[in-house]
Amino acid sequence: MIHQVIFDQAPFNMRPHSTTLLLAIAICASASISTKAQTIADAGPDQDICLDTTTMQANMPLPTEIGFWSLTSGSLTITDVSDPTTTLSEIDHTQNVLTWTIITPSDTTTDQVSIIRYWVDPAPADAGPDQTIYAPPFSTTMNATTHFPQVCMWSLVQGTGTVSNPTGHNSSVSDLGLGANVFQWTCDNAPCNGPGVDQVVITVELSTSIGVDVNSRVGAMWFDNTSGVLKLAGDVQDNSIIIVNAFGQTVELRTTPTAGSLDLNALQPGSYFATAMISGERKVSRFVVER
Repeated sequence: MIHQVIFDQAPFNMRPHSTTLLLAIAICASASISTKAQTIADAGPDQDICLDTTTMQANMPLPTEIGFWSLTSGSLTITDVSDPTTTLSEIDHTQNVLTWTIITPSDTTTDQVSIIRYWVDPAPADAGPDQTIYAPPFSTTMNATTHFPQVCMWSLVQGTGTVSNPTGHNSSVSDLGLGANVFQWTCDNAPCNGPGVDQVVITVELSTSIGVDVNSRVGAMWFDNTSGVLKLAGDVQDNSIIIVNAFGQTVELRTTPTAGSLDLNALQPGSYFATAMISGERKVSRFVVER
């Protein structure tokens, strides 16, 4: 800022008002210099660290200015709040945010810096337990774990499936294929350690609660998941119905067929095979009990 003072054409003499004029010129010049010289707060670069100590890298205020640190979020100890390059200690495993403030004669400015402390020995990646689902629907929910500040991501290793939120530990996954679908959960713990990985297998089996075949013909035997009843079409030979679970074990029947239906609500969730003599023919049906 340049302040211009215009004098009249008369010779300049040191009259009383001349002193006032010179003082005004000096004040304007001083204000201009002060405005140009003020320091804008700069807290320095963000840091990703492994240990519980670090050194800050803020800018230095002028002798006529005041600078100080304050903790905005997180947990740590500031050695000297007035030192722009102070050390920090007892830094927590989280995102710690500090604010550097500089107060000048004419203004106050602030800037923030993020200090993220990672784990030196992080917990292993955990993709959650394997799952078996009975379709439809061809979807489920992941059950992985994550430990901040780790950043983890899902990827498909085998089969098919669409993860709605690739970085979500409990993301939903849809469009799963029949059989085994393998997903990998990769957790990055940079800069302290290499990535950890774990895999989960989601096995999809078809639920057979449909009463017609591919040619729209009514089946002789099918399971209705809604009612928990095995439907039987035709004359069922007495004591011919046998239910076997996925381990090949025969399940004891606690009821008998009534009006073409066998109540199987006592069965636990899982896969089963039913065999029966219906209208003189041996029929076999695989079905899935869902709850």
